[in-house]
Amino acid sequence: MLHLRTTCPDTQEMSESLLMQAETLFEVARSTSFWRYGAGVAALVLSRFELDGSGDGGTRSSVSIHVYKSTLPIQKGLSSSAAVCVLVARAFNRLFGLHLSVQGEMELAYSGERLTGSLCGRMAQALSFDSSPSILHFDGEALHAKPLATSGQRAIHIVVADLGRSKDTTRILSALQQAYPLPRNNNDGLDLRIHEALGHKNQRIGNQVVDAIANGDAARLGSLMTEAQELFDQDVAPLCPDQLGAPRLHFVLAHPDVQRLSYGGKGVGSQGDGSVQLVARGWQEALELQQLLCEPNTLGCSTALVLSLGGDGVAPSSASQPTLELTLASNTQSSESNNDNATTNAATTVTTTTTTTRCHDRIRVAVIPAAGAGTRMFPASKVIRPKSLLPIVDPTDKRAKPLLLALVEECIACGIETVVLIVGSSGELDAVRHLFEPCPPSAYAKLKPEQQAYSNRIAQLASHIRYQVQEEPQGFGHAVLLAKEHVGEQPFVLLLGDVIFRSTHPSGTSCLQQMLDAYSTIDIRERAHSSLLGLQAVCADRVGLYGTVGGTAEQDRLIRISCMVEKPSIEQARQELRIQSTGAAAHDAHEWFLVTLGPYVLTPKIFSILERHRIEDKRSNGEIQLTPALCELIASDCDRMLGIVLNGEGLDIGVPHEYVSTFNKLSEPDLTASSPCNSS
Repeated sequence: MLHLRTTCPDTQEMSESLLMQAETLFEVARSTSFWRYGAGVAALVLSRFELDGSGDGGTRSSVSIHVYKSTLPIQKGLSSSAAVCVLVARAFNRLFGLHLSVQGEMELAYSGERLTGSLCGRMAQALSFDSSPSILHFDGEALHAKPLATSGQRAIHIVVADLGRSKDTTRILSALQQAYPLPRNNNDGLDLRIHEALGHKNQRIGNQVVDAIANGDAARLGSLMTEAQELFDQDVAPLCPDQLGAPRLHFVLAHPDVQRLSYGGKGVGSQGDGSVQLVARGWQEALELQQLLCEPNTLGCSTALVLSLGGDGVAPSSASQPTLELTLASNTQSSESNNDNATTNAATTVTTTTTTTRCHDRIRVAVIPAAGAGTRMFPASKVIRPKSLLPIVDPTDKRAKPLLLALVEECIACGIETVVLIVGSSGELDAVRHLFEPCPPSAYAKLKPEQQAYSNRIAQLASHIRYQVQEEPQGFGHAVLLAKEHVGEQPFVLLLGDVIFRSTHPSGTSCLQQMLDAYSTIDIRERAHSSLLGLQAVCADRVGLYGTVGGTAEQDRLIRISCMVEKPSIEQARQELRIQSTGAAAHDAHEWFLVTLGPYVLTPKIFSILERHRIEDKRSNGEIQLTPALCELIASDCDRMLGIVLNGEGLDIGVPHEYVSTFNKLSEPDLTASSPCNSS
């Protein structure tokens, strides 16, 4: 069993006991339970490390975690949920001897909190560093952390207070995420200003903050906080004015006595009327600020917290109003130093962090049309529908699995957050849903431990999946159009539901990851107007099977596409679809052409074209197709179409002889690139 007990900030004590099984804990994590954050982290530990509640000797274990003191107000932007997640991650790390580093605990805590549906960022898990101030640098999903140097001579005293008002963090983060990964072009440049404010401008301020703390320069730190708040108010707050207008925060910051006692300050975390942080002009001023902030007839904050950076480490004395006290030292301590502890009784702790960040724009949504009767695979398709549920042996883990599962797993492995599956009927929807549901208890009990762990991981994928039914088979383009509401105003990945990719990249980088890496190299100001197609080389006698492109090589493996024809004749390909030089794509002396089986990275403009084709009833063979829309996009002046020649190939499962070929190629041990003209 997992026994959780906590004393809340209002001194109320609560407890809960949960069955120590990943499946049960996943269910609690996805609920609205007070204990969902701890359950989410525990569920990930059990599934990732295949513990399932057993100790080293294989016997069922019980874990008891008692939070006997809570110092963080809840839902005030002070990362109280992150503190719980870090605490649970550390408890399991020490009790089960997982030998995780501090950053490993951070990653586990972050993943567990995200499992609950939280929109938290990764910075909150800096709590893993205990009372050691740290610098966190994020580059996409990569995290670099190091201790933050503080002055041994001059202390900086920061007062953090609960403003006593409410804020909707989910609404704030949802609004901000609409501006990423690419700035939209329909809000007078607001998104671009947000990218600049939270990107290079924030990094500049962050770098100066690090220097101010290292030098013990409280005046400079306060000035930088004020500058950061002004920048946020000007360029970010207009995106969600009802939350980020924060009248209580600005009332406190502008109060004459607050300005007299502090060098400056700003909001905390995602901003809003949650909490305020102020740099006191000195030790006595910090104590006065504590009392002033908590006076009910003045500023009315419910609690106040003093953080002392550097100096001699003197802790603040008590104030007459409810206060929280913490002194931060500059030394660090490994989380692995007490791995042999038999029990864990830990209070949640607070740390303060200064961050230098660089905005990393990435694709968050993938669309996989999985509808289709699969008539060419009859009679197998009579009992296996949609055809994307046909089995393959995944070369990455040697498991027999439906192709669709392999595609979803690859998306999540590449950092995709949401996968939209287009299915053809309610029956197909039920079949696909069943794939990602937990195994029935009787079937689960028959699985080997390793299979049970994998079953849990499959069920975990369900939180990333959205479904859309295509009521009538109206074509591939129509299926893509149905994903519009799920995608919104952001670029997205499109994968074919009956094609799996085999990478031949020297380092094993998947074809989808190659696409995303290539897309990230495009200048951010051009991405909103750029689409990218995955390309592979085939001989002339195979161009009639695929969409084939023509254009010019811009750089290594990158093609500027000028035209595209669906299943051209050899003569048409020779006349219109030549690539003069692509370097790595020219494997041998055979006549070859570049075709696309995906993946695709497309902008939302494709939806406008497809919608017009639907209204105008513009069809090919009775269906709304994607290729005519892509051709129209290529011909337009407002967008550019690029292609990347992949290290790998797309393998089809939609035709019997191709299905056999796919099985054979996936079993080949040597994945080094071969001639494109040797493909069957």
